[in-house]
Amino acid sequence: MTDLAQRPRTASEIVGVAFRLYRRAPVQCMFATAVLSLPLLVPRLLAPPAPPDSQSLTSMLTQIQSGAFDQTQLLAPLRAQLPMQIVSACIGLLVASLVDAAMARMGSELILGRECWASDGLRAVGRRFASVMGITILKSLALGLGLLCFLFPVLYVEARFFAPIQVAMIEGVGVGGAFRRSGVLSTGVKNHVLGTLTLVLIISYVLDLAGDLIGAVAGTGVVNNALPGVTFIVVYPFVALCQVVLYYDARARHGPTLASGSGGAHVVPGVGIGV
Repeated sequence: MTDLAQRPRTASEIVGVAFRLYRRAPVQCMFATAVLSLPLLVPRLLAPPAPPDSQSLTSMLTQIQSGAFDQTQLLAPLRAQLPMQIVSACIGLLVASLVDAAMARMGSELILGRECWASDGLRAVGRRFASVMGITILKSLALGLGLLCFLFPVLYVEARFFAPIQVAMIEGVGVGGAFRRSGVLSTGVKNHVLGTLTLVLIISYVLDLAGDLIGAVAGTGVVNNALPGVTFIVVYPFVALCQVVLYYDARARHGPTLASGSGGAHVVPGVGIGV
């Protein structure tokens, strides 16, 4: 056993530790994610399969060639789908935040060498639901404002506030304290945080792409509707565990002075995990 709280790790090592944690309790992690994903998964399963559009595409090409194509014919369906797309994106964001919260609790238990149960993670999410929602809304607003100021501010916001949910779940602080603590932990390690998150994003994108390829091969409406949700249930716990390990890594890089935070049942020295 090596001491996670005392040895900073590279981005690839953080990913490796997260994979080891996931491998210890994959069923529990996926079950907790599936329960929290029901608001996102059920509508997709109930949605009717999309009708084939080869005829409409042929008609559109014919109209374009004849010069009789009306752009409103193309924009009208997009406008009609936009509200549902926005609602779906918001629900997806909230679900991802809840899974982050559950994995923060479960990942902390795994790091401490304890048994990990989905029920514990779900109960922890229920107790801290308001804080998680508040953090999600405020961070989304901050990222949105950063996006309006182009790329660099977005990267700065993401690096500074990389772990408020993990802080809230593990250290037991409120919304404001979680953002302040995340800012403290990001001091001097923002490039490392961004590099790690970029690596995790690339890995998750590759895994999602593999799921899309499976859906393309299967080709049935039910499979295509369900596959994104199933892929999320399988892949996202790993992504969330990477964020948990990154949080502990940031604590390690600041030494014992800042490692213990403001308290909490799971914030103890000597956090160990074999690598």
